[in-house]
Amino acid sequence: MTIPRYFETHQTFLDLFVDKAACDVFLDTVGIQVTKMTNLPLSTEEGRNAKGLPIPLSRLWAKQTIDTQQTREVLIKKAFSVVDAWLSQNGIKTLGSQGIGFELSRNVVAVGYELVAQIWY
Repeated sequence: MTIPRYFETHQTFLDLFVDKAACDVFLDTVGIQVTKMTNLPLSTEEGRNAKGLPIPLSRLWAKQTIDTQQTREVLIKKAFSVVDAWLSQNGIKTLGSQGIGFELSRNVVAVGYELVAQIWY
């Protein structure tokens, strides 16, 4: 049995970010994991407010960091740390039914990427 290519790890995070299908699956996984890690209940209704939190990732970091299960977990923990700090500072006790999603965008100013958390509450 072969593993679909979007579940396999890539050589580096830059390779992962370039592979759109694999990156989308990874970002969905990050959103699910971070939502679970918050231990906040999900509302039955969609959130009316959304907050985008950018997490900068330099191109050098993406090019030099080997894509393994361990480095993916480190990135998920970094994302959770940023999200958890914002949730605590703003006293958010319930998430919208959408939970927390992530997208990746290019940052041309800092030459790299931004992992953007979309928090629905």
